[in-house]
Amino acid sequence: MIIMSVMVSVGIKKVDVLSHNAVDRVLESGLKELNTRETLVWAEIKLSDSGWINDTNVFSELDTNLGNEFKWIVEPNITGGILGLRSKSIVLTRIASTSSTVGMWN
Repeated sequence: MIIMSVMVSVGIKKVDVLSHNAVDRVLESGLKELNTRETLVWAEIKLSDSGWINDTNVFSELDTNLGNEFKWIVEPNITGGILGLRSKSIVLTRIASTSSTVGMWN
């Protein structure tokens, strides 16, 4: 019984660590998704008839809804936001786009 209790205790701790690692990875994938969307919006604007106007134009076209699991604790804006998933969150900053470089979330 004691051996089983110790094994269960160790197993629970490992599952907890794996769960936290999984949340970290999902938050990282959300960040990558934002950067991919940013790149696509910037490229579409650059290729449009009107072309690149300013960073505000790029941000206004960006879809920041990453799905039901993600919650914006501080709504995204042109300089960043705070993205949450379950009990974790990350502070994101956004580097503005220019006519020659795409904006970036980090």
